[in-house]
Parts: sequence; structure tokens; C-alpha cells
Amino acid sequence: MKKMIFFKFFVPILSLLLLVSCQEKGSIVDATSTQKPEKLYDSKSLPANHVVFEFRNDTMQRDFTFPLNVVADKDFYKNNPVQRGDIVLVELPEDMAKQNKNVPEESLHIERKQLLRVVGLPGETIDIRKGQVFINDRKLDTFYGREYTGGVQAEGNEAFSMPKPVVVPTKQYFLLADQWSRSAYSSIRTSTYDESVIQGKVVGYMR
Repeated sequence: MKKMIFFKFFVPILSLLLLVSCQEKGSIVDATSTQKPEKLYDSKSLPANHVVFEFRNDTMQRDFTFPLNVVADKDFYKNNPVQRGDIVLVELPEDMAKQNKNVPEESLHIERKQLLRVVGLPGETIDIRKGQVFINDRKLDTFYGREYTGGVQAEGNEAFSMPKPVVVPTKQYFLLADQWSRSAYSSIRTSTYDESVIQGKVVGYMR
């Protein structure tokens, strides 16, 4: 009788623990984020607090179709959480932008505005191994979880690895361009970013 009671309660608990363990080690999938903004806006009816940002570098390009003029909602995060996969408009700290010696002083205000994608959230442990992102030791199985440069994915390239994992502090985020190697400001090269640098979410584009 005792054995029956043991198996009746222990086996379901063991099965649940095994299921949780498998889920923890399984990959993280993002099936909703898109490579580029998809909503087309009309300049004559742009919503309030939406800004047009002219982004003329290739750090977000994978197939050369990322729009040159994107629309960012500056108020989006007042009522919505920052989520993994979001493309965000950031304003870099001035001292960070000044590290790029190729940027003249008069263009510094332009250099400070960048587009990056949210990859790591507060409290998560981020690691990058040979061009692949891992979050809490789970593979980020989505297009922006792998380095992409020169028209091909760069998985297996030791050059795209972090020296050690990084724990994202409270109210900070781990941000990457979609081509890490083309951006001096991806967190793999800099550090995590405070939420205060995020100026809005990219919600669309204009022709």
C-alpha cells in the first residue's frame, strides 16, 4: 500500500521536474520579431510622438532591404515593457560616441543616435560563443541570435565570442546590431545599456 502511494505521488512530481529541467535547457525561440519594420507610415498623418529617423549605415542590414527611414514611437515604453527582439532607437552617451575617432565633432550628435536590437533583459545571463547567443545557458534560436556578416551567418567563428558571460543589471539591457561586426556599439563590444538611453521603439518605416 505504501509503495502504491509512493508511486502515485512521486512519479508525477518526478515527471514535472524532468519537464521543467528540459524546458530550462531547451532553446529560446522568438517567432514574432521581424528582421525589419513592416508598417508603412504616411508623412502627412504621422501619429503624435512618432519621429522619423534617417539611419544610413549597414549595421541592421542582412539582405540590404532594411529601410533608410524608420519611424520610432517615443512614448511606446511609457505603457509597454521592453521586450526581446524590439528594435530600439538609442541615444549613446557622448563619451561613448567620442571614442569613434572617425566622427568629426560637428557630426557627433548624429553618431549618438543608433538603432540596436534588444537581446538580453534585466537579470539574464548572456553569453556569445562562436557567433551564437546563449541566454541563461539556453541557445537563442532566432535570426538575431546568430552573427551575420558579409552575407553569411558566422556561426563557428571564434572571433565572435565573449570573454565571459555577462549578467544584465536591473534596468539595463544587452543590445546588439543585427550585424555585430559592423557596429561599434553592440553590447558584445561595449557593455549593457541603461534604460535611459532608449528613446523609443521602431514601429515602422517611410519611403
